[in-house]
Amino acid sequence: MTATIGMILGLSLSSSLQRSVLRSVLNERGVEAQVVQSVLDDVLFVRGLQGELKELVVRGYVESLAYSHGEQLHTGVRSFADYFIGFSFVCSALAFFVSWSVWEGDLT
Repeated sequence: MTATIGMILGLSLSSSLQRSVLRSVLNERGVEAQVVQSVLDDVLFVRGLQGELKELVVRGYVESLAYSHGEQLHTGVRSFADYFIGFSFVCSALAFFVSWSVWEGDLT
């Protein structure tokens, strides 16, 4: 059970980081606030975009996913997770070691 909680926490943290980075990247590139919010609300919104705006949003998604998984980017933004294999890996490893060290007894 502890491993499950740890993995859910890791995915949640990774997702929050990815959304935050995506918002920042799109804002820095001059994408309108309404478009940014629509992209964050529904990934399928990207299908309806065209031209340069679509390219900016897709590149933003790629960069934010790479950043949230610990890939070093050439955006000038670095995090503590960049010095490890990746943020998701660190969270998963932490959950594994916590679950390994916790003794789970019968619930009855």
